[in-house]
Amino acid sequence: MSILYIYVNTENIKITRVTLVSGKSCMGISINLEFGDGDFEHGFNRSQFIVTIATLDLQSTQIVAQLSPSPEIPRLYQDWKHQYHNLIRQQRGFNNDRPTHISSKSCQKQAKALRRQLHEWLKPLSLELEPILQQYRADEIHLVIHTQKVTSPITKDTLHRLPWQEWDLSSHLSEGNNSINYTGEASLCFNFNKANTVINSNNNKIRRVKIISIFGSSEGINTNQDRYLISNLKRRGAELTYLTEPSRADFIQLWEQDCDILFFAGHSETQSDTQTGVININPRDKLSLAEIKKTLRAAIAKGLKLAIFNSCDGLGLAKELADLNLPYIIVWREVVPDVIAQKFIEHFLSSFAEGKSLFASVKEARDKLYELAERESLEKQLSGITWLPIICQTTNEPPPSWSDLGGLTGTLPDNPYRGLAAFREEDAPFYFGREKFIAVFGRGCL
Repeated sequence: MSILYIYVNTENIKITRVTLVSGKSCMGISINLEFGDGDFEHGFNRSQFIVTIATLDLQSTQIVAQLSPSPEIPRLYQDWKHQYHNLIRQQRGFNNDRPTHISSKSCQKQAKALRRQLHEWLKPLSLELEPILQQYRADEIHLVIHTQKVTSPITKDTLHRLPWQEWDLSSHLSEGNNSINYTGEASLCFNFNKANTVINSNNNKIRRVKIISIFGSSEGINTNQDRYLISNLKRRGAELTYLTEPSRADFIQLWEQDCDILFFAGHSETQSDTQTGVININPRDKLSLAEIKKTLRAAIAKGLKLAIFNSCDGLGLAKELADLNLPYIIVWREVVPDVIAQKFIEHFLSSFAEGKSLFASVKEARDKLYELAERESLEKQLSGITWLPIICQTTNEPPPSWSDLGGLTGTLPDNPYRGLAAFREEDAPFYFGREKFIAVFGRGCL
């Protein structure tokens, strides 16, 4: 294992020891920002902030650094959040009966101010990371924000909500001939389980991607659109189970069926303790995930690897699922309009089912959500809304891809069935789906 220790001080920067292999190649890099028990008022000193650069081939580089105080960051986040939530209320018609100082321009101003302050806070770290990362060639680089050691609930919640994917580290890495692909995507790590195994790549079972989709209370929203988007995955090799406005008894499916992905669309919220989450499973019943811990553990034990909550304010849901060691979770960190949540999940599922990684799929969905929107659309009016989807993880294992789970990433022929007629050479494009079976068992049949 190659390790680099860099001790960073605001008065004096000193590299105490360097052991690196130049030109090391790898498939992916994680930049792990491990926060200790500091805060924005006093900063995070050398014992409270460690950066570990980890590669998939088990190489690692460690930077022991410090982050200076930045009390402006929590304040700027709250200012942006106030503007954003009031614009949401205006969009829903709640504020139209009285004058307001809230506007899309003021929301945009607050978003820019927060992004700028985040850049300034992390700029010294960017300069330290640049020469290290240039020695690696990676398909993807992403951030993992570790907050397990932070004891202040307010500090921890702020760290969870910051737009880490907006960090301008890419501007340092894209210069020169040795530029590398910084995806700009980030994840949160509430709870880290080193023993966690996301997928067994040597599993030779022929299978399909199994998805259980829960469509909760549809009051004021259109969950039918989410169902339509999920149903399109059948053509990509998915086996789908739908629970529409279920009762608690219907969650028996999580005990009885193997499941790779759990999807939820509907209403949800994080409780005031920021540690728990609630979903509206039907028009009458709300359900805390804490009430079905054994059910969720059973699903994880049977192979659940990813949960997607396409619903509002989901950090509490992610925290509870992380406590159960579910490997990967995707949630929205604030309230989100229904139409934008649906556009995001449409873009995400398209990229993921095409074979892109989980991180690249979220990044691409985020970019499409903004760049393909019309000037007057909600995506452009609600500055910062594309920050809100976030990946949460509890493992250092890479997330499973669609093909890892048994899905098909290519386009299928419209009609592979030939009735009772024999297959001929010209019908070869329609004869598919047995490649893995032949690879595993074909030699023994000769």
